[in-house]
Amino acid sequence: MASANTTVLTDSSEALAKAVEQVARHVVAIVASRHVAASGVLWRPGVVVAAAHTIRREDGLRVVLPDGGRLDAELAGLDVSTDVAVLKLGTAGADVADVGDAAAVRAGHFVFAVAREASGSTAASFGIVAATGGEWRTWRGGHIDRLIRLDGSIPSGFSGGAVADTQGRVMGVATAALARGFGIVIPASTVDRIADTLLESGHIARGYLGIGTQVIPLPGSLSHKLGLQERGRGLIVLSLAPQGPAEQSGMLVGDILLDLNGQALQEVGDLQAALESGKAGREVRVGLVRGGERIESTVTLGERPQQAC
Repeated sequence: MASANTTVLTDSSEALAKAVEQVARHVVAIVASRHVAASGVLWRPGVVVAAAHTIRREDGLRVVLPDGGRLDAELAGLDVSTDVAVLKLGTAGADVADVGDAAAVRAGHFVFAVAREASGSTAASFGIVAATGGEWRTWRGGHIDRLIRLDGSIPSGFSGGAVADTQGRVMGVATAALARGFGIVIPASTVDRIADTLLESGHIARGYLGIGTQVIPLPGSLSHKLGLQERGRGLIVLSLAPQGPAEQSGMLVGDILLDLNGQALQEVGDLQAALESGKAGREVRVGLVRGGERIESTVTLGERPQQAC
């Protein structure tokens, strides 16, 4: 006779298997070559979202549906800064994901990821949420609405797959490309925001200065001279893109950027945030230090070149 503990485990195991089956109805495989497949999620009718770093080509994409059917797919666009890619299918008939509220996810919550192999088989991986937090910026400058970090790495083939809670609601898309050694969940709100733009224009337009920078502390005497209330920091220009907006404006290697349109620049992320809403052709005011003196410079923004996946 089975013990009460065994019965509980059996029931729990059965419930998890059913939850995986529920989510798997919305997970596809994306085949870009004979041997390489990535996972994606049927996010909207006729629309699949995936992890940008897994999409290695623009043409010849095919999607393996949950029922085993295969459809050609068109790459609508990708954003490497948030690692979101969007594909369009020729039909809108597939069942779309039941999207949950990623803001409700807390550290310690049990979650699972679902992927699909090129053969059509379903794969699942279970774990917990290790940490959550507010808005953050990726190492490539992308804006993510909420931090959801898993307690381990993402298995091969799971990037682009769905991450769901115990009720089978999809919290977002799994990626191994935004943190070293840990899986990250791109929350549904971020996926929606990026998908809207990619479906409309095919890319994410961001302001571009054409500079490489690094944080540098300002000596106390210089901070005092510049009227800063305390010892400050700035971004020293280490490189200039040839014929880029900054070089064309007269900016020099060694200049120290203090602010952009009045927004203080004390971290590289501050500059990325300041450029987030900047449009090509817009003029911005840059406060910088050159030769120990503060000067004001005006730069006409370019559009950040689209990075290869």
